[in-house]
Amino acid sequence: MKKEFNTLESRFIIKNCKRFLDSIVPLIPENILTHRQKYILEVCISKNNFHSVAETCNLGTNYTSEIFKKSLRVASISCLKMKKDYDENFFSVQKENEFLKKENSMLKTEILKLNEKLNEKLAFDSLDKDSVLLISIYDTPMSVRLLNVLKSNEIQILYDVLLYSKRDYLKFRNLGNKSVDELEEVLEEYGLKLKN
Repeated sequence: MKKEFNTLESRFIIKNCKRFLDSIVPLIPENILTHRQKYILEVCISKNNFHSVAETCNLGTNYTSEIFKKSLRVASISCLKMKKDYDENFFSVQKENEFLKKENSMLKTEILKLNEKLNEKLAFDSLDKDSVLLISIYDTPMSVRLLNVLKSNEIQILYDVLLYSKRDYLKFRNLGNKSVDELEEVLEEYGLKLKN
């Protein structure tokens, strides 16, 4: 059973349809609707009467009704296509944004590491030439096993030894608690300690 709208409901629907069309029609590309179709679409919504619109445009009422229906259908299809395009672009942009956030995070981490290395280099460059920290690990009483592990991790002088904590050394391959204890004893002889 068809529901008939009362005057108040009809005005509400027409007012909101007009508002909707006013916001949508400018977004529809020029080649989708002709100028006449746009005009009839807008006038039919505002006047709510095919007969008066047909008289204004010198067209038949049925023909005006058909143009209106076709224009609505074309506008609807165009809106759905625009929404689909938006959704596809939105998700691709969203994925790219997530990727860029990860890249940004990785770059920040790299920059922090580079800053640490730069600070270490600056601290090393400011050392006195007679400093204990410049003593080669080969000039210390370390066991061959410990020397080999340090060498394989590019540790050459006592300054390099102090760049790592006890926890870091325990992660080195072939280096256990016993070797780390030996390293701490050697450092004690020079008045040095591993960083916490």
